[in-house]
Amino acid sequence: MTSTPLPSRTTRFQFPPVPTATSFFHAPPTGKSTFYQQRFANTHMRINLDMLKTRTREDILLEACIRAQQSFVVDNTNVLRREREKYIRLAKAAGYAVIGYYFQSRLGDSLQRNQQREGKAVIPEKGVMAKSRSAPYAAGARGQSWLKVKRTHTLDLAVLAAEWGHGRRRG
Repeated sequence: MTSTPLPSRTTRFQFPPVPTATSFFHAPPTGKSTFYQQRFANTHMRINLDMLKTRTREDILLEACIRAQQSFVVDNTNVLRREREKYIRLAKAAGYAVIGYYFQSRLGDSLQRNQQREGKAVIPEKGVMAKSRSAPYAAGARGQSWLKVKRTHTLDLAVLAAEWGHGRRRG
């Protein structure tokens, strides 16, 4: 009886699979929630402060995921390292594989995506952040290259009349 040699490459699977803690980070709206729906909705719980409304609820769901060894995605802005640290520390201590996704987006694309949102999903434009293209990205650091988007409106006006001030407005 001859034996068949094993293939030189073997794939090793770990069973049960190691749960994953995934963190999305970048200022909204960059498509993080859509990415979650397309890639993770069937396998990972979504921890999202917009839905949960309070940090207490977020902590309860995070603890439940870790106790159940349930894979989860933290779908918050999490731009700063200290904002991600809690999730990473707890997940690593529980034996999770930790994965981070940085979403790079152009300002115009973000504003266009925001216009497609409806109701409470719309982010006030002042909440959209932009970074200078020439400035390097430093994970977890927000510095002078980060700018809040603020629309300016200018009007061309002609002064038709004026009146001298009175009291404190005098002068």
